[in-house]
Amino acid sequence: MPVLTGSFFDDSELERVKQAIDIAELIGGYVSLKRKGGDLWGRCPFHNEKSASFHVRPDRGMYHCFGCGKGGNAINFVMEIERLSFAEAVRMLAEKAGITLTRKQTRENNPVEGREREQLFFACSVAEKWFHERLTNAPQSKESTAAYDYLGQRGITPDIIKRFRLGFAEPGWDGLVTYANRAGVSGEILVKAGLAYRKKSGDGFVDRFRGRIIFPIVSLAGKPVAFGARRLEGVTPGEDDAKYVNSSETEIYRKGEHLFGLVTARDEIRRAGIAYLVEGYIDLLAVVQAGVLNVVASLGTSLTEEQAKLLARFTGKVITLYDGDTAGRNAAVRASDILTIAGVEARVVMLPASEDPDSLLRKEGSRALLDAMAKEMSFVQFRLDLIGLDRQQGQKELLEASKGIMETLRAVRDPFQRDLLMGELANLSGLRREILDKAIGGKKTESLPVVVADKLVVPSDQNPEKALLQALIGHPSLIPEAMEYVAAEQFEHPGLRAIYLALEQEYLAGNKPSPDALMDKISDPLLRSFLAESRLVSEKYTPENAREELIECTNLLAKRSIKRELSEIEMALRQSGLTVEENRSRLERLVELNRQLRTLKV
Repeated sequence: MPVLTGSFFDDSELERVKQAIDIAELIGGYVSLKRKGGDLWGRCPFHNEKSASFHVRPDRGMYHCFGCGKGGNAINFVMEIERLSFAEAVRMLAEKAGITLTRKQTRENNPVEGREREQLFFACSVAEKWFHERLTNAPQSKESTAAYDYLGQRGITPDIIKRFRLGFAEPGWDGLVTYANRAGVSGEILVKAGLAYRKKSGDGFVDRFRGRIIFPIVSLAGKPVAFGARRLEGVTPGEDDAKYVNSSETEIYRKGEHLFGLVTARDEIRRAGIAYLVEGYIDLLAVVQAGVLNVVASLGTSLTEEQAKLLARFTGKVITLYDGDTAGRNAAVRASDILTIAGVEARVVMLPASEDPDSLLRKEGSRALLDAMAKEMSFVQFRLDLIGLDRQQGQKELLEASKGIMETLRAVRDPFQRDLLMGELANLSGLRREILDKAIGGKKTESLPVVVADKLVVPSDQNPEKALLQALIGHPSLIPEAMEYVAAEQFEHPGLRAIYLALEQEYLAGNKPSPDALMDKISDPLLRSFLAESRLVSEKYTPENAREELIECTNLLAKRSIKRELSEIEMALRQSGLTVEENRSRLERLVELNRQLRTLKV
């Protein structure tokens, strides 16, 4: 059946694009994927999760998340991850595959006549080329020569300039505006892209960045979406005295959702299993100069939850490398808190009080910077060192001094991660573990089970989750089948979710899941009690009725997830105010969900 895509693409063109794209390679640019059998698994980029429930089938050119339910082909993925229309996604993939679409299909491809988002992408691409050529190509102006020499004095080599597409904005009023106009980009689009201002007289436009070194901010798709700009003494106009100027947020750029250097560093981050996080552009370049390539920068602003989740797609361990002054250490505390709550192992490098990565490199060389980086410490140790905790104090005083750390640990959603951090805090602080358990467990969080006395309470609407686990505990041979169809995020009961997550992690790690082994791994006495009780209850299941229970519970959980997503989509449609064409991906998803609902036999 033909795909509804409007008048610009036919099925043969779409199929040609999809066949040319390696979906594993495409998605691997956004998510770390690990092979299990013939398929690939990773943490879903569309919702927050600890387990790898995101499933890629290269042989079918499809992906599916068993947690949030999102799925489809390469075009669907690009639409979701880059927030593109169907036509924009097809054109992006065609460009990536080196396919020239026919004239009918590219009628909108002219950036002047196309949709506004495409015009913004094109404007940023034109600007990046203009800035980079001003810095690197002869003949150069004396100002661009000064910028090039300045970077050289900071140890930034031509290779680094090329790798990060660094550029220079001439100090004149309208160099970019004039160049972009000749390339077919209007002044209005430059304003919307954050690259120009309208003149106060209202007649014409002027460049936003003047006499500054330019740092392009590039999306994971490899497209420039914004720019950072550094002042250059003696070149930047005197009235423009801010050290750094950054692009404002636009239709294609949200500051809190991007990281400088990630598109360049992602492969090295995956290889090393670690990402270094610095505060600014120059600090990042300094670390790269020292030979460390798995580094990103948070665009000179405090790390956001979205940025932490973005990093979590590629690694489970992030080391902050911020300035050594008070402001830098406070920023490292905030970043570590956000990373920890996002489920990432946060570690910290403490530089000397007067240094940042760039200054330390220039004063003492790369060896000094690398030596400092080798002295990383855990998030808990860093926080304790900052407050100067005295282990000789009484438990009450130690508890009060550790209040800030405990607030962070209380917000950690994964019970196993929280348990490890609490154990470390107890060991390093001198606090007794039972006191910590009582203090941190005093407030309910999503990941703490609801209890009455010494028995785990499971509400009646969550009984399918309980029945599913009991069937699996009695018949572990069914665990692989359950993992194919049920994700931990489908469990609403936090305690039961924790048990299922432990089984899932073992399975995805290639180990043979054993419910017996969980007794040694789970410290929560209520969950241990549930496991022991379930071993007895599960004896009532024969292999046949255990599998029937698995199928019934799987369908119930799927039905619940589908109904929830249907409700969310219907609400979004009511509130969006968009046309049918603009809501097409939502409507197509609505149809697909209703089809799935009809197939469930519950």
